[in-house]
Amino acid sequence: TVNTLARRLLVSTSVLLTLLLVASWIAGTLSARRFADEMNQALNRSIAMYIVDKGPLITDGEVMEGRLRDVAAQAMVLNPAISIYLLDPVGRVIWPRAETVIRRVDLEPIREFLAADAGQHVAIYGEDPAQPSTRRVFSVAPVRSSDREAGYVYVLLGGAERGALVRNIADSHILRACFGGLVVMLTFTLYAAWVLTTRLTQPLTHLHGLIVDTDRE
Repeated sequence: TVNTLARRLLVSTSVLLTLLLVASWIAGTLSARRFADEMNQALNRSIAMYIVDKGPLITDGEVMEGRLRDVAAQAMVLNPAISIYLLDPVGRVIWPRAETVIRRVDLEPIREFLAADAGQHVAIYGEDPAQPSTRRVFSVAPVRSSDREAGYVYVLLGGAERGALVRNIADSHILRACFGGLVVMLTFTLYAAWVLTTRLTQPLTHLHGLIVDTDRE
């Protein structure tokens, strides 16, 4: 009947708008996380260079572990949510070995980072030697020894503080305001759909009643 079709139309509209609302919320949350990563990487872009500039980290092929520990401790005072690694030219982790699950890091993101313009604010993600399934934003700088490239200082950004930052942004007033606006929009649209459906079906319902009465006569 006409009323059945109207109800189906209203239900279909409700389902589609609800899916739109959920998709918009997910997209907003993911965008917020991406923005947090971009800001984190942009603000900490030079931290690896800061570590390299503190003195020779590799001399005649030997890793200066004492200096690395001291410099790493200083850097982590400034930013406790970082993890510092020293890689050789092909991406193998040569310090600290005890904290790694994978021994070799993919160099493609590192090359992309070094080739990127300093003003670029697109997040670049690299492998985490301690958590192979996780990719994190990072800072990296080449290490030279005897005028040759001897490896890279590879600094992963984030950790526990990054998770808190993402949660804070996901729960921020901006996203909540957007979600509230979407709810209002959904409610208004459903009401408008109900009004329009009612007005459109009333004449059809009346006509259907007249046809039924005529058939009975």
